Amino acid sequence: MNAIILAAGFGARLRPLTDIMPKPLIPLFGSPMLAIVTANLKNAGIDQIAINTHYLSEQITAAVSHFSEADSIELFHESEILGTGGGVANAKSLLIEHGSFLIHNSDILTDFNLSAMIEEHRASGAKITMAVLDGPENRVRVTADGQIHDILDSLGRNPGGRLLTYGGVMIVSRTIFDYLPETPENFSIIRAVLDMMRDIPDAVRAHVIENCYWRDLGTLPEYFSAHADAIAGKIHLPILAECRPVWFKNGAQGVENATLNGFVVGGENCVIGANSTLTNCILLDDTMIPPDSFHNGELLGPNGFSLHRDHRQLASYKILERFKNAPYSISSLIECGSVRGFYRIKQNGKSVILMISDGMDQDYDRFVIIGRFLAENNFQTPKILAFNADEYTILVEDLGNETLYELVQRNGVQAPETERLYRMAIDELIDFQVRGLDLFRQRSAPILRTFDKSYLRWESAYFCDNFLGAYCGVSSEERSQFNATFDSLAILTATYPKVLIHRDFQSQNLLLHDGRICFVDFQGARFGSLGYDIMSLLNDPYTALPLELRMKLEHYFREQISLKMTLDSVDLEEMMIVSGLQRSLQALGAYGFLALTQGKRHYLNFIPGGFSALLTGLDRLHKLPSPPLDLSDLAYFLEALKLPQVAKINQER
Repeated sequence: MNAIILAAGFGARLRPLTDIMPKPLIPLFGSPMLAIVTANLKNAGIDQIAINTHYLSEQITAAVSHFSEADSIELFHESEILGTGGGVANAKSLLIEHGSFLIHNSDILTDFNLSAMIEEHRASGAKITMAVLDGPENRVRVTADGQIHDILDSLGRNPGGRLLTYGGVMIVSRTIFDYLPETPENFSIIRAVLDMMRDIPDAVRAHVIENCYWRDLGTLPEYFSAHADAIAGKIHLPILAECRPVWFKNGAQGVENATLNGFVVGGENCVIGANSTLTNCILLDDTMIPPDSFHNGELLGPNGFSLHRDHRQLASYKILERFKNAPYSISSLIECGSVRGFYRIKQNGKSVILMISDGMDQDYDRFVIIGRFLAENNFQTPKILAFNADEYTILVEDLGNETLYELVQRNGVQAPETERLYRMAIDELIDFQVRGLDLFRQRSAPILRTFDKSYLRWESAYFCDNFLGAYCGVSSEERSQFNATFDSLAILTATYPKVLIHRDFQSQNLLLHDGRICFVDFQGARFGSLGYDIMSLLNDPYTALPLELRMKLEHYFREQISLKMTLDSVDLEEMMIVSGLQRSLQALGAYGFLALTQGKRHYLNFIPGGFSALLTGLDRLHKLPSPPLDLSDLAYFLEALKLPQVAKINQER
């Protein structure tokens, strides 16, 4: 039996990737799809293979010449594209050699048993056997006895059965040429099949694909998913037997100096710049990644080519219509604990940040209102450039990638530069807190919430539910014994002087831009305890500052804030310790929620640091000359948990 692989199409759903290569040549672990299909056909006993070409045909011709099966392949070029039926008619000289032949789409990745389908076709006596499955476009009517009675409801036959999806593979009697144009022209093979069915009602049988792999790689999301599937061992083809999460054809330069997450798969001659981070990316041959780059969910190629996995979906947002007059690229940004999506849009050497929320995001309006007010008053926050409330999208100024977190990782916590950056952050925080307090109290300012007892008590309940309960396995009865303790902590924290607080003031939300520390993720701003943000920063487990440096920076904050506010009656150390305890509860609750409820397991890594900060805060409170609270029962209970036991409990869960 001979076969034809349909490879002439334009691959419109994969543009702009198919602007530079034809769809049949998109690589999967170094093998073009056309090579994978060809090998699968030869393994099934196919003799000769026809491949029709049109779009970027010279690339297909060059690639096929290097296939090990090249001697059994014949190319049939179409000067004008002929469609699926016209392509078959154009290859008639090869396909008519035997009683039947096989048609295989070039974008179908499957491991079902082609040999079994061929045997079934020969045994059934059917004119046509179509591979079908329960899939994305169930439009083929299949009866219980395996007959196909209609396609796309074209014949009006409804004898029962079920609707299934055509799997892109069929075996066809050479009598199909009676239903195809004698002179090749643009014609659909499905039209010819339907014409045969009108003459011979039982001409077509179904070969139902079950318990095997099948995917149409005609879109970027499907293409990316196929890589993850291959790594997971879901595709049982010899050519994909050695797939690994990090894989480059003949290796790549710079891998040892980069952070590679999820899967990173590349072709030949790839170079990855130092300190780059790549997550779930595909690299074409000859791709060079500049140093300090970040890419997530992107297809990368030579000369800066970048195509986001969700490019077509993202491009449909109305807020991006302003970019449609010139080419632009989309790349993901690290979203950390947020439920929002963040993307960098680049065009003509300039960039902006796209933020996408949904109707459940209660902070969407606050982000716009607070952000505009902060920018108007020259705070170090990104300017809001545009927003579309109907689709919950916002465009903001791009402040770059240099977070305080990244800078500390690069420089080290002991470096003098780290202390300098933290002092800069404290200076900006004090300006935000003090000047922001005055501005947001004006009648013309947006109305802000106050971080009062009820909000503070919500945080400790969050800690109880998501850290003590979900993570540590502490029963609700055991947790309830601390209700009065957390009430007292909330009441005391609420009595401290109020300022404008950011509420998530930590290293991943601070960026160095044009020599200044800038804030992002500010939609939670409100009036709250003076000590909350500074302890959020200094107890941040992402950077894990040494105790000596934390004490030094605490002292610096107390010195500087005393120059800006009258705080004679306030014990600043006490205020910072108590507010820090409150923040530690919130942080541990968040890590538990993000890891166990939202599935962001990497947040488990920060629980030891956050737990240590909480225990340290309780110890510092106890050692004050006159502790304002007695939290000894809570301290004893938490110390008894011990981190190894907590880790063991989590592992067992």
